[in-house]
Amino acid sequence: MGHRRGAALPAGRTAAGPNVAQTSRLRIWAASRRKGKQGHRTGRPVNPQAGRLRHPFSMALRSWDSRAESSSLSGTSYAYISHWVGGIATRVPDGRHADAARTGQFAAPDTNMKIIDVPQSGRLGTFVSYKTRYGQFRRPYVIPSDPKTPAQLRHRRNMGHAAAHWRTLTDIQRAAWIAFAAQLHSRSLLGKSGTLAGFNLYIRINANLADIYEPQVVDPPDYPQFGPNLVGDLGITHTGGVIALKLIVPAVPTRHTLVLATKPLSAGRSFPGRFICLGLLPEPVGGISDITELYKVLYGLPPANARVFIQTVQQINGWKDIPKQTTAVVPPA
Repeated sequence: MGHRRGAALPAGRTAAGPNVAQTSRLRIWAASRRKGKQGHRTGRPVNPQAGRLRHPFSMALRSWDSRAESSSLSGTSYAYISHWVGGIATRVPDGRHADAARTGQFAAPDTNMKIIDVPQSGRLGTFVSYKTRYGQFRRPYVIPSDPKTPAQLRHRRNMGHAAAHWRTLTDIQRAAWIAFAAQLHSRSLLGKSGTLAGFNLYIRINANLADIYEPQVVDPPDYPQFGPNLVGDLGITHTGGVIALKLIVPAVPTRHTLVLATKPLSAGRSFPGRFICLGLLPEPVGGISDITELYKVLYGLPPANARVFIQTVQQINGWKDIPKQTTAVVPPA
């Protein structure tokens, strides 16, 4: 027998309307036996995530404006579908670190919903839309965490100094940056890209230079011809309780090669997630560049059986090449 609109369903069961693309609005009626003389209570829950219906397989119907109501019925919980059903919340593996109440949490059915909608990216009101390799998702907006690491603070200062220096350029110099930037396109987003602004290009080039302690430039540098990235595979050793991370460098690399890394991950991972810059590639000795100390400063030493992803990026005159990636698993002792 089908479920009509407004029908009650036992908890743990789901129903879908004829058009799953419509926006969902789910009300949860929680009926439980109360002791004493408390009587009936109705109110909005303290936790805004309280109004949701869980699915046994880590999936859930998501509510935009839900409320929980309590009544002293037979002690059985019911779900009341008061409007359209149109979305499924699902766990994104190592997805966006967001939570409706606090930052720094993994994406979960409580906070991230896979939606059926036109391609979109960005914030609208209290929600953020984004696209992953699993599809289109939406999550509540949260204030991003700001650990204010020394590297973060230094990069922000570099960007601020570059922005201030832009105002000291002559009109001819600014016009040169604007004309050069008009020939470049931004990174594609949802299949669309546009030309860069001269100010943005100036900030990017000079902030990149300042990050590696190079002087600022007042004229736009030509885009270089990058050669092959000569940094090879990552090797991790674990001998006598001592863990070392080393990159194979068979030939002299580009003068400025940046090293980026992820935090230690599960050995079964194939998708790296977020990379953070560790610093410049140490000078190779005997065809080996030891990056253990660089990694240790940011993440500490990875444990046994953890996977580490590394990227190396060549940088010339403030321009960056396409990253080259390698990975390895920490062997057991």
